[in-house]
Amino acid sequence: MVSTNRGEVHYVSALKAFGNWLVKARRLAENPFRFLGKVNIAVDVRHVRRPLTDDEFSRLIAAAAVGGPFRGLPGPDRVMLYAVAGMTGLRASELASLTPASFALEAETPTLTVGAAYSKRKRKDTLPVHPDLARQLRPWLSAKPAAPLWPGKWAVHNEAVDLIRRDLETARAAWIAEAGTAEERAEREKSDFLVYEDASGGKANFHSLRHRFVTELVKAGVQPKDAKELARHSTITLTMDRYAHVTLQDTAAALARMPGLTGGSSTGAAPGAAGKGNGGGQSGAIEEVTDRPAPKGELTEPVKAKAVEANREGSETGEESTPSRSRTCNLRFRRPTLGRGGGRANACKTQGLLKQAGCPVGDDSHRVGGFVTDLLAFRPRFRTWELG
Repeated sequence: MVSTNRGEVHYVSALKAFGNWLVKARRLAENPFRFLGKVNIAVDVRHVRRPLTDDEFSRLIAAAAVGGPFRGLPGPDRVMLYAVAGMTGLRASELASLTPASFALEAETPTLTVGAAYSKRKRKDTLPVHPDLARQLRPWLSAKPAAPLWPGKWAVHNEAVDLIRRDLETARAAWIAEAGTAEERAEREKSDFLVYEDASGGKANFHSLRHRFVTELVKAGVQPKDAKELARHSTITLTMDRYAHVTLQDTAAALARMPGLTGGSSTGAAPGAAGKGNGGGQSGAIEEVTDRPAPKGELTEPVKAKAVEANREGSETGEESTPSRSRTCNLRFRRPTLGRGGGRANACKTQGLLKQAGCPVGDDSHRVGGFVTDLLAFRPRFRTWELG
């Protein structure tokens, strides 16, 4: 049974490819799967994950620290499990394969290594470790034997979902108990804070920690290419469209950084922006550039204006100046068109051009001349083309 619509898309594609092979191998007359339609992933979404906020993530770790063993993992081990998952973006199966030997925390750049047998893309992956995470891992790893750090079957059969759901419920109960009044408690009970599934259907399962990792990278201003490499995705579209989540608060904060109607942003005008008129600091920068003397060899503004006016007048009278391009203008394209329909006269003109060029001219020169005339009549208009 297909568990996700993405799996259905892969199965349909595989069936169609198999049907095409049957037709190509002459085992069937036509592809019996050609009428199967693909599922629209954007419409039929089975799993909507939501990343935990910073406050939710901190409370999740605090709840795991005081919690008892669950699924064979004691509370301190679950703390480090959530911390490594949220700060590296590793998947559950990859985390279950880690041993103390997988970490190189004493190096100049702390790293961890995932074996090719456990990596999703089936190759050895070496990832950097955040300095704060490395400081917390060193004393914890020193007391661990040379065995898997998080043993058991918690990473299979969706048991990791039960793991994080239990700690989320503990953290939410503690958060609601912190309410000072009955009204505040009622408001917290209606809130989606620390719930496993919110009102919009977003679920905070174990894989949401990977979503949180990518989302925090984007919020920190990390370049999309770097975020893709840290997430170890095949395409940057997967990283930015599926794993990077943007909330209304994020878009509102980005919008607030735009210049306002008076020239300054809503978060505060830049220093020196006052008194510059409409445009704020931008007008000051423009004035500064305008007052600066032009470098040697560069046209000043009045000279540039005169050149523009001269070009404009030339275009009105039918004359064009040589375009300011990096390539040399082909003068053959700038000659007047000989035109078609000139009859023998055009052929004679072309014959004269051929004689001047030293080309042999015979009885059929008028035909050659007609061909050259037609070629010139339909010459391309792109001056950047070169024929010779």
